[in-house]
Amino acid sequence: MTQYALNHHAVFRFHLSTRSVNRQLGFPEAFRYAVNMNPTAPVMDPNNTLYGGYFQQNLTRAYNPVSIIDQNINTSKGLNLSGDLSGEYDFSNYIPGLSINALYSHRQGLTNNNYFSPSTAKINGFNHHGWASKHNSNYVNWLAQTTLHYQRTVFKNLNFNILGGYSYQDFVNSSTSVAGGNFLSNDFSFNNLSAARDFNNGLGIIGSYKAEHKLIAYFGRINLNFLDTYYLMASIRREGSSRFGKNERWGNFPAISGGIEVTRLVSIPYVNSLKVRAGYGITGQDAPGDYLSESLLGPHGYFLVNGQYIPSYGPTSNANPNLKWETKYGLDIGLDFRMFHNKLSGSFDYYHNTTKDLIYNATVPVPPNLSSHEWINVGKLASAGFEANITAYIIRKQNFFWQSNATFSLYKRTRLVSLSNKQFDFGKTQNIDVLGVPGMVNVLLIHLAEGQPIGQIWGPVYEGIKNGKWVFKDLNGDGKINQKDDTVIGNGLPKWSFGFSNTIRYKNWNFSFNVVGVFGHDLVNTYRAFYQDPTEIAGYNVLESTLQIEQLTEAHKFSSFFVENASYVRLNNATLGYTLPIKHILVSQAEVYLSGRNLFTITRYTGADPSVRYSDGGNLLAPGIDRRNTWFSARMFTLGLNLTF
Repeated sequence: MTQYALNHHAVFRFHLSTRSVNRQLGFPEAFRYAVNMNPTAPVMDPNNTLYGGYFQQNLTRAYNPVSIIDQNINTSKGLNLSGDLSGEYDFSNYIPGLSINALYSHRQGLTNNNYFSPSTAKINGFNHHGWASKHNSNYVNWLAQTTLHYQRTVFKNLNFNILGGYSYQDFVNSSTSVAGGNFLSNDFSFNNLSAARDFNNGLGIIGSYKAEHKLIAYFGRINLNFLDTYYLMASIRREGSSRFGKNERWGNFPAISGGIEVTRLVSIPYVNSLKVRAGYGITGQDAPGDYLSESLLGPHGYFLVNGQYIPSYGPTSNANPNLKWETKYGLDIGLDFRMFHNKLSGSFDYYHNTTKDLIYNATVPVPPNLSSHEWINVGKLASAGFEANITAYIIRKQNFFWQSNATFSLYKRTRLVSLSNKQFDFGKTQNIDVLGVPGMVNVLLIHLAEGQPIGQIWGPVYEGIKNGKWVFKDLNGDGKINQKDDTVIGNGLPKWSFGFSNTIRYKNWNFSFNVVGVFGHDLVNTYRAFYQDPTEIAGYNVLESTLQIEQLTEAHKFSSFFVENASYVRLNNATLGYTLPIKHILVSQAEVYLSGRNLFTITRYTGADPSVRYSDGGNLLAPGIDRRNTWFSARMFTLGLNLTF
């Protein structure tokens, strides 16, 4: 809703919306166990009343994926409210070019998650004699912002645009959760948690949480335009976050950029526009969570005192009053062009970024620290690359239109400049991120080394199998195979990528498609690392690649054998449409169309999805690990009708 006042010098806008969402949530475990489930096994077993008539194998970590989906309940209900109120006043009657704007924005949401696993569900409810949980979460986010804007042209050729402002943003998140088991009946589902006898036995789980943080910013920007030929922009933002230490909550983030329209100075044949530009700026990254700079306490078990178990609390993180903004220093040099009467246009960009003061949850010694974990600023990263974007109008006629767009990106893999700082010394190298359970909790996958790219997958080089044993390459030639022979066996980050899209219209027909390709990255196929073990295949699914090592008689060992090139080309989407020759008093245009998404992927990767894994559980220093909860991407087709009234 928009309302004008004071002879249209004042404008008020109001927007309010609400959304209610009901979801039947899935079960990621179903896909994981569908991978290692024997595909020839039956789904049902009428004689197995213990598990509700579903077939179940008595094997470690083997569950019927159909029973997981059918027997368990996982629902979510959400209600979201958003509202915006803004006002603007134009002072042009008093000071030409001056205006002020005020904005208040409010976002609020409530989500209720309900879960129930009956006593016949092997994966969860069976061991608890039924298990139910409820989780309610609420978030509130409001923003108040005021900006002052001044625009003026002086000397007839110089246009300047100045903006200054202040913003205040508040975030509040809270939640309550209850979970328990040992029900007398499965009929209660999650609707009668008081019937869970776990609470009478001290085994029920009750929790609540509340966190709040604030962001405050002062900002200013000036744009200069001289003769529509020379451009200059400078800005600064001073921002404070309550998430940082009391000594370092504020950061200053300036930026400057400029450009020259070359065709205003010199005529170039067939070139309609040629702009050279460059920019340099500093941006800040807020902390990934609340209260990270504080000394926190958490449950540390129970003690028996006078016949009663009393909960105890102990330190879970150390205070760091000097925790500060993670900062990125970015340089960009670019070229924009339009040629051949604007039929061909595009841009080229070279960028170089340096990130300092990485926010990292480090392991520190105890003593002198109270806790073994502390959030600190440590490390430095550097990255560079080249990007190109080309758009061509191949045909532009009344009954025939064809537009193509191509993008190309060349990456210089992000390099770890430093891993330590003056206060914390983590050495020049470090191995992180374990492969996991079962049996591989001590297998570290990613190698960090100063001066080298991040995402280096680490391990021995596979050479074959001899006498039923793994054979790995003896890199140092000492006649022994040990950790000294481990090396880089892959990298999780790509070297280059491209995109290609087309839009074609011929008379009443239209056709469009988009193809992407990503090359040069590897993935740790954890499915194979866990489930391709010929020594433990009895009852499990046998992967086809197991035939390569069927003579193996010893347990799995991680190596380059489980690291695969994951380069791929994918047809993301395609749409074919036809505009019907309909003219009606109510309908001005009607179009029927057929579209498809994720139509095909060309790759040699044998896992579920070859897409780049840029992080592992949020850890950006550990890309390239395809965990076992990856779902296959769905192929979707849509037949639709668009009506214009």
